[in-house]
Parts: sequence; structure tokens; C-alpha cells
Amino acid sequence: MDSKEALTKIGKLLISKLRSNLKAEGHYATGVLDRSFDMLVAEKELRILADASLFAISEGRKKSNKLPSGEMVSRIAQWMRAKGMRPLSRNKKGRFLKQTPLTQRKSAFAVSRAILRKGYKGSKVIERSYNDLESKIDKEILDLFKTQVEKEFTNITIS
Repeated sequence: MDSKEALTKIGKLLISKLRSNLKAEGHYATGVLDRSFDMLVAEKELRILADASLFAISEGRKKSNKLPSGEMVSRIAQWMRAKGMRPLSRNKKGRFLKQTPLTQRKSAFAVSRAILRKGYKGSKVIERSYNDLESKIDKEILDLFKTQVEKEFTNITIS
């Protein structure tokens, strides 16, 4: 087994563990994050690629006084639709408004603003996924090192 094969195996293990941990924690709505996982393997390097929301889920967000961006509001609206959340907006008389794209966007804006004002603690899913697989990763690297050392010993001739 060469280093690329070992790194590819480690990358597949890590991506599958990330996916399963995210689904177990309820971080699956539209599937955008799940489909964004990919990896790049070089000779001695492994890069796991994913949507930026993975880092936000894992690390959380600090409090901020900023207003939500249009992109954030539209992503929250998309998430709300995927989760089946219905906005319950009321008019001046206290009656519920009909569901329209505008009321959904207003609700998404309110959720986005609350996220920015209050912040949230991350789930540390990246760190936990790596820690769960650390012994398997160590074994793969050790096996790779062992095969490379054995290969070098077979190439040595005694003179």
C-alpha cells in the first residue's frame, strides 16, 4: 500500500464519520453540506473539502451587532422550508397572515438576526469525528510506514 492509497482510505473514513455525526445531531436539511464533501490527495497530503457551513456548525458563532446578510437570510429561509417550518406572522389586528414568500423571508430575517445577536455554541463535529477515528488513522499510518520499511529492507543487499 502506498501513501496515496492510505490517505484516500483515511479520507473516506473521515468523510463518512463526519456525515454520520452530522446526521445523528440533526444537521441535515437540504443535503447541500452532505453533497459538498470531497477530498484531495497528494503524495503526502490529504485535504477534506466541504461547504463553509461545516465550519460554522462545528465551531459556532460569536455574538455580533451586525444585521444579517441577504445570503444568510436566504439560506435560513431555505433551511426553514426544508425542515417544514411555517412562519406564523400576525397583522396589526393579531390575525395570522397567509404564508407567502415575503412572510417566510421576514421570519428567516428574524431567525438570522437572533443568531447574530445571541451567537451559538458549535457542536465540535470535526474534532469529535477525528477523535473517533484517531486509532484507525494511527493504524493506517503505522501499516504504511511498516510496508515502506519492509520494502527498503528487501532492497538492501549485504556485501
